[in-house]
Amino acid sequence: MHRKSFNRLQHPFVLATACLLAFSGTALSQAPQPPKAEPPQRSVRSATDWPGIVATIWEIQRLPNNQLLVQCAFDNLSAKTAFLATNIRVEKRPGMNGGPETEGVEFDPYNISNGALLTDEGTELSYKAVPGSPAAAGFGFRPGDGTVLSVTFPCPPPPPQEKPGAAPVKQKVSVQLPQVRQAFRNILIPQAEGEVVKFHP
Repeated sequence: MHRKSFNRLQHPFVLATACLLAFSGTALSQAPQPPKAEPPQRSVRSATDWPGIVATIWEIQRLPNNQLLVQCAFDNLSAKTAFLATNIRVEKRPGMNGGPETEGVEFDPYNISNGALLTDEGTELSYKAVPGSPAAAGFGFRPGDGTVLSVTFPCPPPPPQEKPGAAPVKQKVSVQLPQVRQAFRNILIPQAEGEVVKFHP
């Protein structure tokens, strides 16, 4: 059987056709192919400006009037006490009853909404956070301790369905928070009012 197949390839027409196909396949395989667009990886954790504290998206809930409630966990993963505050400074205080001055640590409480930004990855439109109150006790976390803070953003309504009866188009956003070094990106958000997307067990 092998010998007969080999003899057929000796025919000039068959041999030329085989060579042409082999050359074409090689040329096509060597031709530059356009790079495949890879979707950005989802990121729900980031380091912060505070040594030892890591920020993680906890939950996202769609509220009435096209708003998103984003809950973010701040956890102290270091072996030392970590402070969740801004503008930490040492200031002198007047002594009591005419005594000598003393030094004390002063700070500004962390305000998660101050400068926070949400970007709709589909439209590339960005939205500033609704102003909120600073964290009342946002400092002095011992190793293993942490807290969950919330911030609210305006958000566009879910994209319309491409065809009647089709599955809703998934909406993804990026979230940048103050003192959090990297934006949370490619985050799937809820479609229906009241729906919650959880990023924790």
